[in-house]
This record gives sequence, C-alpha cells and structure tokens, in this order.
Amino acid sequence: MPPQARLATPQDASARRARHRARAGPKPAKPLSLSRSLRKALLPRTRLATNPQQYRYQLCLLQAWAGVSLQEISQLDALNQSKNYGIPYTTLHDALNPKLSRMPALRVVRTIVTACVADLEQWVGVWRVINVQQFKRSNLPPTGL
Repeated sequence: MPPQARLATPQDASARRARHRARAGPKPAKPLSLSRSLRKALLPRTRLATNPQQYRYQLCLLQAWAGVSLQEISQLDALNQSKNYGIPYTTLHDALNPKLSRMPALRVVRTIVTACVADLEQWVGVWRVINVQQFKRSNLPPTGL
C-alpha cells in the first residue's frame, strides 16, 4: 500500500517562500514615486517671499528641491556663456544665503533657476517686485514726482 500523501499546511508554504526569498537576496527598494500634485506642493513658492532674505531662502529651497550642486550650476553657466568658467562658487553661495539683506544679482538668479529647471518668468517677476520695493525704501523720490 502506498504511503499516504501528507497535506501541505500554511506553515509549509511560508517556509518555502522564506527559503525562496533567502536565495533571491534582499528586495531592491522601490523608487519614490510622487504624484504630480505632491511634487508641485513640494516646489518652493516664490510668491511667499516679500523681502530679500525670504527670496534667498526660497531660492535655496529650489536648489535643494532640484538636487543640483553649486558646481553643476557654475558649469552650466560656463556652457551657456561659451566660457571656460561660470559664476564663481562663492557668488552662487552668497546668492543662496538668506542672512544677506540685499537681493542677489539677477544674472545669478537666472542661472540658478535655469539649472533647477523652474519657472524662470515667475522667479524673475518676484525678484523685480522685491528689488523695486527695496530701491524705493532706500531712495526717496524727488519732490514733485
């Protein structure tokens, strides 16, 4: 008489899966997939900036959001200007320093925003508004104007 077949139990199935996973190695991590609305929510908001420090902070957030290094920004500027050198590292670093109370140079802002693939028109528009406000605070108009 043939030996009776043993029924597979749930423990047997889980043991087989565990052995298979051990042979296959660790599972690679899934890449982080963000929805379009979440990516947009994480994007720095230039419209929140009302003074040079806030603008510089938002610009710094943009650079962090894009994951572009200052060296890459400088190299991109060199390529765009057909030069052997781009904007110096220290100039880029100063443009991203929210402790400074003046607006960064527009050329530097354009270079950073372009390298980060963000809306250049929006960043330049906010830059102009804040820059003109700063100018008006520092320079009273002549009488009769």
